Amino acid sequence: MEEIRLVIWDLDGVYWPGVLAEGTAQTDASAAEIVRALNRRGIINAICSKNEPEPVWAVLAGQGMAGAFVFADIGFGAKGARVAEIIEAAQLRPACVLLIDDEPANLAEAERVVPGLNVAGPELVAHLLANPRLRGRADEGLTRLAQYKLLEGRRVARGGARGEDAAFLRESGICVRLVSDVEAHLPRAVELINRTNQLNFTKRRLPEVDAEAALRAELAGFDMFAGLIEVRDRYGDYGLAGFFAGVGGFGAARLVHFCFSCRLLDMGVERWLYERLGRPEITVAGTVAAMLDGPAVDWIMEQNPAGALGQGRAVIDRLVLRGGCDLSAMSHYLRAMAEEMAVEFNTIRAGRQMRRDHAAYLPLCLTPPEGAARAALEEIGLRAEDWHSALAAPRLARETWVLSFWSDSYVQLYEREGVALPFLLEGDPHATIDVTTLREDEAAPFLAAPENMAAWRALCAGWRCVGTLGKDRLRRLLAPLLARRPRLVMFMLAPEVWRNHPEQPLSHFPAARALNDVLREAAALEGVEVIDMFEFAPPDWAGPDTAHFDRATYARAAARIAGVIGRYFGDSLAL
Repeated sequence: MEEIRLVIWDLDGVYWPGVLAEGTAQTDASAAEIVRALNRRGIINAICSKNEPEPVWAVLAGQGMAGAFVFADIGFGAKGARVAEIIEAAQLRPACVLLIDDEPANLAEAERVVPGLNVAGPELVAHLLANPRLRGRADEGLTRLAQYKLLEGRRVARGGARGEDAAFLRESGICVRLVSDVEAHLPRAVELINRTNQLNFTKRRLPEVDAEAALRAELAGFDMFAGLIEVRDRYGDYGLAGFFAGVGGFGAARLVHFCFSCRLLDMGVERWLYERLGRPEITVAGTVAAMLDGPAVDWIMEQNPAGALGQGRAVIDRLVLRGGCDLSAMSHYLRAMAEEMAVEFNTIRAGRQMRRDHAAYLPLCLTPPEGAARAALEEIGLRAEDWHSALAAPRLARETWVLSFWSDSYVQLYEREGVALPFLLEGDPHATIDVTTLREDEAAPFLAAPENMAAWRALCAGWRCVGTLGKDRLRRLLAPLLARRPRLVMFMLAPEVWRNHPEQPLSHFPAARALNDVLREAAALEGVEVIDMFEFAPPDWAGPDTAHFDRATYARAAARIAGVIGRYFGDSLAL
């Protein structure tokens, strides 16, 4: 059975002995102490009483209990409907609500109106704190009570109506902040995953035993992204009230967790965030109290990673990310920085990896090939989308490029018609050998798709291997790019050594240091910066390889990139 999260108290004969209107009520402090104890457990308390409000509040104020309850319904009328309104206002499900009343008729009516409601007579009061369904969770600071007070205040301000009220929401000043340091808030993330229902879209729970360890392990993957949602408005601060986690880069992601506190119901936060994440793939499980499709949410402001706060305006106009797994992993955290984000990542086509993170593609990006050069490229399986790039678009005043060329130091290049590009076999991400030297029977296992066999034959017929990039060639490739650079360009340095064994060069990055030297030379130019991923990895990092870090490392690196953007475009932060 579910834990109880809300206790609704009748007053006469339950919270206090006797009847207040008849002058027989006795101010018994025992029930007040139970309410206080429940609040300290994070279990909120409401009132549904047939009484005149003024005398009730006078008694509660005398006990110092006037602020201990939320959604107090003190008046007259059938209790079933009133209990239903309290539960709706609290945005909880009946299964986690307990009504205590001394009138069996009231309990029966409430059960009929609110199926699934838990009910009990006054005899349960003395045993509430020992009931295993009311264990709650330590909340000595009464955080949960304060958050429900905010919910109550918002409900009063909007006249008690349910559903999205765009005019009211625009006046509410809703602001969100995405917190990428999930590991610092694992207990809250676990609570949102395992305890939310109405706004839990995937309902993918963690094991109750070692839940934090399970989530930490889940989030460690290099291709994972995740964040907590901090929400506040003019009525107060709702704290960390949502969590998301998914796999894949921006525009090609799949959500595995997408859950929010019911206190955010009817605020549109979940729909706003779904759009903010690029509408990733999601499998919605069970019934959810909100839809991800609907009118645009224009009432939410976001505090972005550089500290700017605004709606409809970001720090920069355009952010171009071109690279591999590293930039793909960081893309979600950087989206808030720019009005427009162009992502140009490696792609898999018929089993072959198109390494757009290689600097050899830059000439094609800046000057698209035509005639014989284009025909030669198409023969080996390339398409216009492989060289189409926002790097060639007209420069905007507030624009930033972040570029990663990690594969430059080891991938073999093949030249024809003045163009030199990598060619990867299926399942060969490193491409460190000259594939034109292979016999057809040797290449066949890596060319299962018919179009790849045809591309390889065309490569062998007309292209020649020219080896890896080298410093001089990289300088020549970068020169036209740097000549037309925007105000800020950042290059991701390739790993040169195992950070925990600096004396040991990486065998599969033999030329990384030399190529990094070229990028460091470029950083002497105004508006050019370099980013070293190992600066953000744990000191003892020894992952499966040095091309992939854990999610937290990418989140920290993204925060640094956001900070650099904020430093260069600080005039844009006065929103």
